Amino acid sequence: CQPDGIPDECQLANGNDCNGNGVPDECDIGTTSLDCNANGVPDECDTDPNDPDGNSLVSPDCQPDGIPDECQLANGNDCNGNGVPDECDIVTTSMDCNGNGVPDECDVDPNDPDGNGQVSPDCQPDGIPDECQLAGNDCNANSIPDECDIASGTSTDVNADGIPDECESVGDTDCDGSVDIFDIDSFVMAIIFPEEYATAYPGCDINNADCNGDGTPDVFDIDAFVAVILGSP
Repeated sequence: CQPDGIPDECQLANGNDCNGNGVPDECDIGTTSLDCNANGVPDECDTDPNDPDGNSLVSPDCQPDGIPDECQLANGNDCNGNGVPDECDIVTTSMDCNGNGVPDECDVDPNDPDGNGQVSPDCQPDGIPDECQLAGNDCNANSIPDECDIASGTSTDVNADGIPDECESVGDTDCDGSVDIFDIDSFVMAIIFPEEYATAYPGCDINNADCNGDGTPDVFDIDAFVAVILGSP
């Protein structure tokens, strides 16, 4: 098959017919076999843990698909540069919480090392895409984790309980569903005349006046109440 004047059957020794098909390996390559890493060994032998070519080198094939891993790293398929195809990282060392086929650590990298043109926000940052951290943690349904809303100032949290104020009734002492200047009179009543407040607003929780979150509606809540009214963190 070369041709070199020597019958092929005389050139099969010493691991030169690693797949046992009666054809020298160098002839298999380019016809029936691939040699993606150009090491002179058909890929199906290169990845065989039994090392049928006898060169004492076995290429990893994590899928396995008969193709050496080192040939499957191009085009952003090794986004973290660890020499392992991304799809194998995902089932071993990396997470893929949103199931998009990209390891989370690459998904949130602003440099877009996977090259898919998409970067998942990671506002904390903690290496986990924000969209994977919204369950029970996005009370205002704006697709941003609550702690990030609070940290950025998008939401206030005057009682420091980790829940954006717009998701609670903090400061809504007249129980009309809004925290505004119309709550001032009822707030004053709640902290000074709690019994009168209970009579005037029988359907309201007096703890809505506990704006500093210390468990007691009192004069120490005034500054926090003002912050809620003004919408400042």
